[in-house]
Amino acid sequence: MKIGYIEKGKPDLDKIVPLWEMQKEYHRALSKHFSENFVKMTWTTKRNELIKKSEGGFLRLDVATNTDTSNNIGYCISTVSKAGQGELDSIFILSEYRKHGIGDRLMRRALTWMDEKHARAKILIVGAGNEQVFSFYSRYGFFPRSIVLEQVKGTLWRPNI
Repeated sequence: MKIGYIEKGKPDLDKIVPLWEMQKEYHRALSKHFSENFVKMTWTTKRNELIKKSEGGFLRLDVATNTDTSNNIGYCISTVSKAGQGELDSIFILSEYRKHGIGDRLMRRALTWMDEKHARAKILIVGAGNEQVFSFYSRYGFFPRSIVLEQVKGTLWRPNI
């Protein structure tokens, strides 16, 4: 199996929709309290968020392809905002291709690109339920800085007023 890596940009975002949909389903299945948010999430909304975030800055799409089949097997979307905030926005590799160094290659490409764009800081967001990826991201110097809790609608909390 030979894997090819191609750098793309905003005009090519729609080419990874099938992979993004699988990534969304992966996170929906892991989410204990917010799975309905993933059900409601659309590619159009996500694409528009990425484009808006990169206005005045930069957006990069790296696509991993199985060159034997010409099938896209993974991707990484990175942005650097106008203010210089680098973010690894989305990364996904088909399960049967994991543990072959593809994620490592995508991460290195994205982080090198952010350095070239002089990102002043680099972040990524990990959804609750997907904490097993912390060890992967720690290899690149990413560690939890804070944890944001959000109230779940319909829980038992009642005000004592």
